[in-house]
Amino acid sequence: IADRLDAELRLLTLLIRPPGLAARFRAPGGVLDRQLARAEEDLRYAAGLLGGGAPVERLTAIGTDIAKTLGTVDMLHGEVLACLSGHDGPLRKVFLGESSGKILRAAPCPVLLLPRGAAAPAAGESPG
Repeated sequence: IADRLDAELRLLTLLIRPPGLAARFRAPGGVLDRQLARAEEDLRYAAGLLGGGAPVERLTAIGTDIAKTLGTVDMLHGEVLACLSGHDGPLRKVFLGESSGKILRAAPCPVLLLPRGAAAPAAGESPG
């Protein structure tokens, strides 16, 4: 979609940590550092899947609550947030997934909900 609209693309991961967890796992190289490193690795991988066209900005927002964490991200004017369903993948998870529902309610911009595993059309193929 971004290529067809010549739009900038930003990939965002919300890293949600239960309150009080940070105090217990703050040691350098500990659980929190590994969790952040994994999130950033996943974003690099996802950006690589886009074929190396236009640059892709990668963001990781960290917090203890989806709404507050999403609120720390500066959404650009006209931006649309695309959200995949839960890791289980059935279409019902798009609408009933706990995290995607919270993101939908907290987002300050329009949200596009996609089922996990939805394939993008091949180059030159028209969508739908």
